[in-house]
Parts: sequence; structure tokens; C-alpha cells
Amino acid sequence: MRPIAHAAGDVGDTMAAMTLPPGPVVLDAATVRGLVPLSAVIEPTRRALIAHARGQVSQPAPWHLDVAGGAVPGEVHVKGAWRRGAATYAVKLATGFPGNADLGASTSSGLSIVGDAETGVPRLICLDGGWLTDARTAAAGALATDALALPGAVHLAIVGAGVQARLQVEALGLLRHIASIHVCVRDASRAASWVSELTAGAAASGLGAVTVGSVADGIPDGVTAVVTTTPAHAPVVSRVPPGCQVTAIGSDGPGKRELGVELVLGADLFAADDLDQSRRLGELQGCPRPAVTLGDILDGAHPGRSTLPSGAVTICDLTGIGAQDAAMGELVMERYGRARRTDD
Repeated sequence: MRPIAHAAGDVGDTMAAMTLPPGPVVLDAATVRGLVPLSAVIEPTRRALIAHARGQVSQPAPWHLDVAGGAVPGEVHVKGAWRRGAATYAVKLATGFPGNADLGASTSSGLSIVGDAETGVPRLICLDGGWLTDARTAAAGALATDALALPGAVHLAIVGAGVQARLQVEALGLLRHIASIHVCVRDASRAASWVSELTAGAAASGLGAVTVGSVADGIPDGVTAVVTTTPAHAPVVSRVPPGCQVTAIGSDGPGKRELGVELVLGADLFAADDLDQSRRLGELQGCPRPAVTLGDILDGAHPGRSTLPSGAVTICDLTGIGAQDAAMGELVMERYGRARRTDD
């Protein structure tokens, strides 16, 4: 596989061997996806969440811009970080424009810049169309659900039917057997094609029932894990069955909320990728309660669900952290260098 790259300069096989190039290498979306499939993102994301929890990451607060130029307002986020000791840092721009769905276009996009941590010079510009953000978000959700859901096969309810909902299912399937899926949406017609795909592949994957229902009808009994993937500003889930794990993906800006306040306050355990961000941008907005970091649970520094009764309800709020983007930058750089060595 020869990556598509356009640049005035070149990237050496290792960061240590690099001299300053005239300009960064530019990778298009197809190349980035080829270098970084979803399966390759799980473990780097795990390491990034743990490093962040340990205080091993230099990471500023996210930058957020609301854009009301279209019929449906959109938003732009900039995040970045450097893991201490890493050869690279990364800065990522991601967009979310829900109105694009009505235009038949992707609701998310973006790009990432990977720079040399020694000189500051940009080495790669990844025009990935938001893939790196989507993939690392899906990986974090899968890690949270796997770490906090009851042991055994997962009976999953996914709220939303967009790109992130589909990736959450795919990523979780890399870590746990999914026994059944209930898709919760406001408009069932938008989920019809995806439900058909899931149903068609159910026998081959060992998946049981695939059902679809309205958000207004709530989460069915028997569900053991819920993943919410909406840009909602009002709760879409207010009650879950006993023993359920809830992974909230969508709230990443002021005023956003997917979970009912009573659910958040009443949960037996609340975790987040970043506690400060959750309080400012996520489900802990206006909900003062004890919370722990997901990285500490993944690292074993916190017992997670293991000391709780089987009927306990747990929540993990993921606002997305720059440490994940730094990890994606390291991964792309390593895999690009490996592909070049193979081609040479």
C-alpha cells in the first residue's frame, strides 16, 4: 500500500532521523482511513485515556465555535495535546453540522495536524474528513461500555442512527459480543437502512434481535448498555433498567445534555474522560456529584463496577479529549513511516 501524499518535503522513517523538510506531507481521507482502521484505534485510545488520568499529557481546554450560517446551526471544535515524552503533538479541527443530513452530506468533518514535538514543525496534515475524530470517539465509547457494563454479552440500546452510532456498535463489537441491539430514534425512517443492514448480518455475527423504537418510548427492559450519540440540548434518556451502563457521547458543548438530571444524580457511579470538561461541557453541567476518570478505571486505579451490586446503574460521559487526538497523531505518524519503509 502506497499512501497518497502531496508535499513539498518528505517525512523520514523516524522522527529522530528527520531534518526540517520544506513543508508537511498532506494525506487525503482515503489514505488516512487505510492507515488507521477502527481496529487499530482501540489500544492507542486506551493508553491515551490512562495517560491523561495520570497527568502525563499537556492539554489545553477545547476551543468551540458556534456557526449559524445554515438552516441548522453547526459547530466547530479545536482540540490538541502532547503526551509527555512523545515525538509528536497533534492539533485537531472537527466540525458538526447536523443540517448536512438533509443535504445527503456527512454531518461531521475535519482535519488533523501532526507536528514534531522537538522543533514544532508540522509534519503531517491529515485531511481525514473527521475520520480520526470519529474513530477515536467510537473507541473511547467502546472502552467505557466494555469496562462498566455487566459481564457477558451486551444487550445494547443505541440512541441515534448517524455515523457515530454505527461506529459505536462496530467498535464495541471488537471488545464484547453484542447479543441484541435496540435502535432509539426520533424518526424511524432515518434508521431503516441501518436496521436492515444489522438484521441482514445478524445470523453471521451471532446477533440476536434487532429492533427500532422511538426515543419517546424510553429504553426497554433487558437492555444492559445504552450509548447516546445525539447533539441534544434536552434529555433523550431519563430512565434505564437496573444494572445498566450508560455511555454518553453527544454532549460536548455548553447547554448540551442527553441524560436526565435525575439519572445523572442517581447513578451509583459516574465516570468521565475529563471531569472538568464534563462539568463545563458535558453531562455534569449543573449536576454536582462525585465522579471518577475513565482512565483510572481502565488502569485499575479505581474498581469501577466490580464493587457495586449487580443492579447498579453506571454512567460514563465522554466529551472528547485532546489526549486522544495526540494518540491519533502518533498512530498516523508511526503507520505512515511503516508504510513508506515497506514501499521503499
